Amino acid sequence: MFDFILENWNDRKVITGLLVGLFLGLAGVHFVLMPVSTWGRWIDNVGSQAVNTEDAIDAYKDKNNGGKVIRDLKTRVQQLNATLAETKTELEQAQTEIAQLKVEQSELSKSRAAESSSSSSAPTLIADRYQVLNKGSEIKDTKTGLIWQRCSVGQSWNGRTCEGEAKKFAFAEAQGLAKDGWRVPTVRELFSLIDCPGAPQTPVPSEWAIATAKTIDGQPVENQLRRWCGAPSELGQYINTPAFPNSGLFYWSSSPYVGNSHGAWYVSFDNGHVYNNGRNDSGHVRLVR
Repeated sequence: MFDFILENWNDRKVITGLLVGLFLGLAGVHFVLMPVSTWGRWIDNVGSQAVNTEDAIDAYKDKNNGGKVIRDLKTRVQQLNATLAETKTELEQAQTEIAQLKVEQSELSKSRAAESSSSSSAPTLIADRYQVLNKGSEIKDTKTGLIWQRCSVGQSWNGRTCEGEAKKFAFAEAQGLAKDGWRVPTVRELFSLIDCPGAPQTPVPSEWAIATAKTIDGQPVENQLRRWCGAPSELGQYINTPAFPNSGLFYWSSSPYVGNSHGAWYVSFDNGHVYNNGRNDSGHVRLVR
């Protein structure tokens, strides 16, 4: 054996092979000669290494799965951020619209307030003509500009209507009621209150004085004064009763009857015409200014 080694000492491959074989032989002898307890420890060590390897493999899997979860979470967070940004934009747009609506509502409220103020300050008209004044006790005729006492002399306005009885006066007595700017109206002024709803005015009968009268108060008699509403109305009054409630039928004017010093003109609201009468006869009075 030693001779073989010496002969081949210079051959590295042979020497190396001999050394390896010698090492393995010794190792095998050592392995065979190990006690049982050493064998057990060796087997446990191998098994432990195997378990550690499996744990490492599981840990790697868990690590990879965790990475996927994290990536999924990051993706979800990005999606939520995008949704939040869109929601924020929509919220800003909604706030802008709300602000605009508030401005429009404010302008509308101002407009309505202005309309309400305008309507509240606008005069209250009856029949689109008569304006109520002085807490209802006076009426302004917007057609003629005249202001009338709403109630006949002898009556008083109670806030709702004319109460009491309208008194009657002779012609001279009636003229004496003028005071404080109030006066007895002319026949033309009084006739302007005639209202013939649903009953067109027609020429008065030819025998009536007004049909042939030439002048009244120094002015030619216009044809309008020669017309009347017809037969007495069922209401008994051709006057706007909401404007002039509880009115009488025959009212004196301040116009004298030319050609007869004992006569004067009055207006009948019973059938809506101008007529002359004796000055000693009695009639109601409604003052004007």
